Amino acid sequence: MAAEFVNIGDAVEGSKVEIYTRKETWKGMRLDPMTKKVMMVCELERNCSAEITETVNLTDEQRDAHDKYANSVGITLHRDLGDKLKAFAITVYTDAKKRLPIEVKEGQTSTHGGHLISCPKYTLAIIKYPFVAIASKFLPANEIKKIENKNNG
Repeated sequence: MAAEFVNIGDAVEGSKVEIYTRKETWKGMRLDPMTKKVMMVCELERNCSAEITETVNLTDEQRDAHDKYANSVGITLHRDLGDKLKAFAITVYTDAKKRLPIEVKEGQTSTHGGHLISCPKYTLAIIKYPFVAIASKFLPANEIKKIENKNNG
């Protein structure tokens, strides 16, 4: 059952994931905490989303290991087709060896348009910072101030 998730720590895990963002920063190869594989990392910012377009096929052992790790660090995993993260900032781990191609939408320049990125292999996306307007419904005021200061600084 597809749903949208907006809380800090919500994550989607899929074999194929479609990404929309206004700004992406490729961080290079890093160790994925879930699979313990070296993967390409990308930080998405400014009104971004990540949606599962193909579900991940995991063995029971892999699923249990991923769930155990996620629970230990406060991540809530979602794996259903159509599950979507929406946030101010999302961290993406994708099983790629180089940057993925970016398609620019909604404008003539990459500065003003949205960017679409297709992740054709295993991808894990985790909400780093939620939308402040939405977060005000879930977080105490001092946490919202921290997010606002981080986003403005």
